[in-house]
Amino acid sequence: MIDGVLKTTVDGVQVEGKIVELTRTFIKVEITAPYITWTNCLIKSGPGAYPHPKNSFLLTYEETGTKLLANAYRKIKYIDDSIDRFCLLHDRLIDEIAAANEINDAVIRSSVIFKLEGWFFSQIFSKSVTGIIASYDEREKITEILEVYKESGVKIYLR
Repeated sequence: MIDGVLKTTVDGVQVEGKIVELTRTFIKVEITAPYITWTNCLIKSGPGAYPHPKNSFLLTYEETGTKLLANAYRKIKYIDDSIDRFCLLHDRLIDEIAAANEINDAVIRSSVIFKLEGWFFSQIFSKSVTGIIASYDEREKITEILEVYKESGVKIYLR
């Protein structure tokens, strides 16, 4: 870490970021180049998280932050490489949610919509194929990326 900046190389590409939050049990990293506005975080929990001073992100922040930064890059690069296909799948999701909203039973309707959204994110991030998953926290960011791109052609994760 040099002057608060993390740097790593992923698949031959120089990737930069910064640690935006750091405690003994939590670390949050933001990518700043070649993409922007994406964060990755990691939390230590459970009985072993607090008692041992050596079990702290304060001691491993550079190594842990660099791994989080590399993961952020891979995820955004994957989105960027496939954004047009993801937009088509997102349009299909919107159509299917509209049809599901016609279901009278609120419990069933809610369950169907939840499963459709799960289907969508498992389709674009099939961990067994890509090694990448979309966490529940990232779903809103991914949806925003797709909606803005479909509406304006702007990739909000680029400078």
